[in-house]
Amino acid sequence: MQGTLDNSIGDRFTEVVRLGDGAEGGTWRARDRRGRSVVLKRVVEGPRGDVTRAFEVLRRASSPHLPEALELLPDGKGGTWLVTAYVDGANLDAGPVPLARALAEALGVALALESIHGLGTHHGDVSANNVICMPTRDVVLTDLGQLGRLGCGTPGFLAPEVLRGGGGPAADRFAVGCLLCLRIYGEVPWLRPEAVLGVTDGSHVRERLRTLAAGATEPTPRPVTALLERLLDPEPHRRVAEAEQLVVRLRQLHRASRAGELVEAQSAWWVPRRWGYIGSRAPVDAAVEALRGGAVGLVAVAGPEGSGRGRIVEEIVAALQLQRARSERRDGELALLCEAEGMAAALGSPESEGDWIAAWMGSRRGAPARIWGLVESPPWPEKMRGRPELQAAVLRAGLGLGDAPQPLVVPASPALAQALRGEGVLVVERDPWTHAEVRACLTGVVEAVDAQRRAAELDAWSEAIHEATGGWPAKVIRAVEACARQGRTEHPERAVIEAALVSADSEARLEPERARGVLERRWGLDASEDVAQASEDEASEPLASLVAAARASLGDSVPVLARATLEQRRRQGLAISLALALDADDAAAVEDTADQGALGSDLLAWLEAGGALRVGPRLRLR
Repeated sequence: MQGTLDNSIGDRFTEVVRLGDGAEGGTWRARDRRGRSVVLKRVVEGPRGDVTRAFEVLRRASSPHLPEALELLPDGKGGTWLVTAYVDGANLDAGPVPLARALAEALGVALALESIHGLGTHHGDVSANNVICMPTRDVVLTDLGQLGRLGCGTPGFLAPEVLRGGGGPAADRFAVGCLLCLRIYGEVPWLRPEAVLGVTDGSHVRERLRTLAAGATEPTPRPVTALLERLLDPEPHRRVAEAEQLVVRLRQLHRASRAGELVEAQSAWWVPRRWGYIGSRAPVDAAVEALRGGAVGLVAVAGPEGSGRGRIVEEIVAALQLQRARSERRDGELALLCEAEGMAAALGSPESEGDWIAAWMGSRRGAPARIWGLVESPPWPEKMRGRPELQAAVLRAGLGLGDAPQPLVVPASPALAQALRGEGVLVVERDPWTHAEVRACLTGVVEAVDAQRRAAELDAWSEAIHEATGGWPAKVIRAVEACARQGRTEHPERAVIEAALVSADSEARLEPERARGVLERRWGLDASEDVAQASEDEASEPLASLVAAARASLGDSVPVLARATLEQRRRQGLAISLALALDADDAAAVEDTADQGALGSDLLAWLEAGGALRVGPRLRLR
């Protein structure tokens, strides 16, 4: 059903459709200015604190089984709109479904609850209507409208303490038990509230489970029944104590269930829908304070490409939106994310369409008061590209206008940020993650098959990812997601990560001269001073991510360049590295240089791709 939104936010969304009792449990589905399909849920003024808490939890949580919170917008009538990414799928319905599938779904819900409970609150309405099964069969727990509330929820999924006006994390886990019964047996254990209140001890639970199992087409394994008994116990303190324990047990049961498509497809990677924020929040807080106090008109988030500057911009805007939503008077400037190309339309100056600089300079701090955050580096006119001093001069000229433009939060290269330092500008430095922070990012994301080696494998992946990316946050995320898409679960090596990045083609392209210089360094050659400087213009730029970008930039010319380089070094009697031999696909050189190191994944890949047929038995048998 087509619809319209409140005028205060309606111009920000198109393709608006009213949702009924659908998958998201929201009010509207629409498309925002960035082309994303979103859900908008309006909350009236009374429970506004609940929706701000839900927004905060979704922004901080890191789980592939929770929707992504995008914005929190006022509607001009005292209410609030919570904007989340749309989750395509359907509600869970009554089973029975194969046991492996039911366990996988329950595991997804438990992982979502682990994130929510870890932030000191509970969902409050875990039910089939609030679990979306996507076409990939992954599940997402939606509708945090009852977050942290007591005495509410959906019949059939209510714990006894909820019916008495209580609730909490243990009640969420009770609801997971009800979900499992619905999917395994086709019905919840108890639908009527009086039936739930009549359950006074574990014997009643066991009797009910025996009745459900008797009507099932397949027997329920004893370990699954034992878990259901613990989840459905009428006494909260006798249930599974922690969300983490539930996750561990469901994983064990899922892996032990009979072999099937879902079991085989279960990945060792658990990539979240939204990555949690890692690192100090002090720079974000400082930017928020400076913007709200009017001390600055421009915040430059400084760092090289791949440093995660856009995430800092998002965090600053989200923190400003939360502060404003929590204010009793809801005063202060409204912070909004925007694309540079869309600034003219957002600011109501169509005459500046396509020129974000003119649109920003033409804005004024009067009503409506706005703070704009640009997630991506804005495009500069051709005469300003690569000239940070000129870019800074233009931005400073805008700030120096008598009627200053609306405040701007923008990603900036280190050179531009340095040129901008001064009155009216706050520079927020984006630093690379430490080894410990990369490990924190990977915790719960990469999981060894052998539980005994889980900690050691996590350490190995953390070290390899850090070495490959220099710890720059956005590069870390891209490397992890690339490895996950490739299903890379073998022992982590630089070559494995590099190959995944090349396949993903996620790194920014390099100029041909710089790309050649990077490969020369990879091959152990002494690059010219100019090329070396170009390859190291960011001091911590890691070799693996640069090599991936260089390969993507040069494409099919890499082996041609490698063969020419190898032949030249042969004629000159110079040393040839294994890396150069492999890229040149020269079997003789590979044999001569294979003893330079252990049998690495890049050499192994070359042998498996047909190289083994072109070398002698000594190398084939290694």
